[in-house]
Amino acid sequence: MESELRINPEIGFVCWESSLQMPPRCVFYRLHHIRGDRLPYAVLQHLIHLPQPSLSKEQHLTQKIDCMCFPKTADNPELIEYHSENSKRKHYALLIRPFGAVPGLRYPVIQLVYGGPGVQLVRNAWST
Repeated sequence: MESELRINPEIGFVCWESSLQMPPRCVFYRLHHIRGDRLPYAVLQHLIHLPQPSLSKEQHLTQKIDCMCFPKTADNPELIEYHSENSKRKHYALLIRPFGAVPGLRYPVIQLVYGGPGVQLVRNAWST
């Protein structure tokens, strides 16, 4: 999950959160300071979900076709990390399995390297 934070130590903080499965939302946490404790604790006060834009007829039809061709499942897509024997480093990736994939069954892999050579950027954030 990706978040952006704005804090006022005396009152609380506002945080924008999103992930691959969750559209952006704005969350306000109030900070409670207890005498004797070094750190305050946060209590969720307000949660604001942004309205999703309505689709035009053409976009709605395109979305229906996309759903038929590329249906989403609960585990699709998945952020993974793996250790490369070649580079001896940890790498991050976005794994998209075929619809109806059977656990334990091996499938061919298409690996798309973007922006290479260079820095990877894999983010668990909502994208439009």
